[in-house]
Amino acid sequence: HKFTVISVPHLPEKQATGRFEEDFIEKRKRRLILWMNHMTSHPVLSQYEGFEHFLMCADDKQWKLGKRRAEKDEMVGAHFMLTLQIPKEHQDLQDVEERVDNFKAFARKMDD
Repeated sequence: HKFTVISVPHLPEKQATGRFEEDFIEKRKRRLILWMNHMTSHPVLSQYEGFEHFLMCADDKQWKLGKRRAEKDEMVGAHFMLTLQIPKEHQDLQDVEERVDNFKAFARKMDD
């Protein structure tokens, strides 16, 4: 996928059978909320035009055009590394460790 160095959680499954059962609906709803919170709070993912297209496009023809455009994107895999920038200011180790711990906790929640 486009962001090989960013953990992008998968959308919760739609489940073919039992998808209208209340327990399944509640569990999927919680996972969708976690997914949206992750996507919208991430500084890169939240600004990605493909994410906006996913959320906002209601027209089938425009949806397909956007999907094709994303599939043809050459800035994927190792090429993504060309877009990285080193922060100009010093990064506090404790702050970085806290962000890593928060991410680990989030990743565990996605598996629940």
